[in-house]
Amino acid sequence: MAIDRAGNTLRNATRLQGLGVSTIVKDGISKTDRDDLYAFSLGDRSRLDLQVLKIKPGTAVGAEVFQLQGKKSNVLKKIGAIAFSDIPARRIRQFTSRLSSPIRLSRTTPKLDTILTAGDYYLRVFFVGDQTQYRLNLSTQVIPAAQNTPPSLTTNGGLTLARGATANLGGRLEATDADTPINSLNYTLQTLPTEGSLFRNGVALGVGQRFSQAELNSNLITYQHRQTGRLNDSFSFVLADDQTALAASSFQLTATPATTTLFNGTGLPISQGWLSLGQLPLQSPFNIPPYFSSSVSAASETPGASGVTLNTQIFPDPNANKGYVGYSNNGVDLATQTPVLINSAFPILNRADGFTLSFQLALPTEVSAANRAGFSLMVISNDTAGIELGFKSTEIFAQASSFGAAETVSPGFSLSGLVDYAIAIKDNGYQLFANNSLILSGALRNYNFDPNTSQPRLPFNPYTLPNFLFLGDNTDQGHATITLGAVTIQA
Repeated sequence: MAIDRAGNTLRNATRLQGLGVSTIVKDGISKTDRDDLYAFSLGDRSRLDLQVLKIKPGTAVGAEVFQLQGKKSNVLKKIGAIAFSDIPARRIRQFTSRLSSPIRLSRTTPKLDTILTAGDYYLRVFFVGDQTQYRLNLSTQVIPAAQNTPPSLTTNGGLTLARGATANLGGRLEATDADTPINSLNYTLQTLPTEGSLFRNGVALGVGQRFSQAELNSNLITYQHRQTGRLNDSFSFVLADDQTALAASSFQLTATPATTTLFNGTGLPISQGWLSLGQLPLQSPFNIPPYFSSSVSAASETPGASGVTLNTQIFPDPNANKGYVGYSNNGVDLATQTPVLINSAFPILNRADGFTLSFQLALPTEVSAANRAGFSLMVISNDTAGIELGFKSTEIFAQASSFGAAETVSPGFSLSGLVDYAIAIKDNGYQLFANNSLILSGALRNYNFDPNTSQPRLPFNPYTLPNFLFLGDNTDQGHATITLGAVTIQA
């Protein structure tokens, strides 16, 4: 195709003049000449009209209007000398702002019709699969200021995404305005999300900054949820055109819970990086109370087909129930007597959002005093409200805040076999399920506990430790043999 009047780069784009009446552009496109670029300027807010006058029957050309982002000289330095069809799409989005959706122009398709404010623009005519010559009529008409129509917020449906994920807001936040181009239809941020961040083309946005409908349509506005943040989030904005601002609106953001497998039921829990086995006192050749003893054995844990089997009786005397043995998301530094989180990515146990701990447990043997249990489950939320459940040989009960038995159930199944349990915590309450049936429920507690009174003395108070989890024997008045299968948290 011999005709190639228009430039193919930003620097040599053909300059159009006299658009107030009409301008005819004539050229051709093909596989080897994929883009024709035209540059024009507007001194007033105007309606731009582009229609096809002549094109080969049965063919079409693509057309769109865009503007440069940032300083013009910088954009031209970066991509101005490169043929437009050779610029990666990511670079095009970085340096340009699309002001109209691309449209296929043919003898039967509608014209390109959009509103533009005063400024410098580019018209791109591009190859869409048909080699053809074209003749287009480009015209503009100034829109008087008195005719301004306020913008209208047409879509504000919020965004749902996975915890810790990133998603764009395109298609979820939309506005229209009969006489304002989408690049001049702006959202000014009044408040920011608290559980994540908003970005424009990868750069964080702050209060008072704004983004346009054109940037939304180009998927340049994204939200990234903070992995450890709460599930519900929002930001507020004011939508405005060049002359009218609407009242502030809010955009809702919702992260969906993620399931974290703390132990998959095979091997030993410590090998999977979330839970560690701990015991007090520790076996030592030296009898140094309260944390070391020469008269205890190391707790035995044996992996098997159904999970890991743990014997919490570490004293040779079968009637000696002293000591603690179990799995937790926290270890302890005995030198400083402080807890040590096993994995910093452990999920946030936020009871306002709600979370569910699922675990498989068999209790073949269990011996304990009244109001105590050979196996206990402790779950403490991130604001230190929580619940401790005791599992005895024939019953399950909740510890009251002063450590007496509160809600109690004698389930209609044997606790000695492997049972699928799930404890769901939401707001101020808990529900315990066994094999998908609700068996126990009640209120969360703030426990009144002094670690100095325990036997042996504990190095810290686990009941005031946010985001704490323990599965095992935490009493000096009981012991058990347990098999712990898969353990997961949905939060």
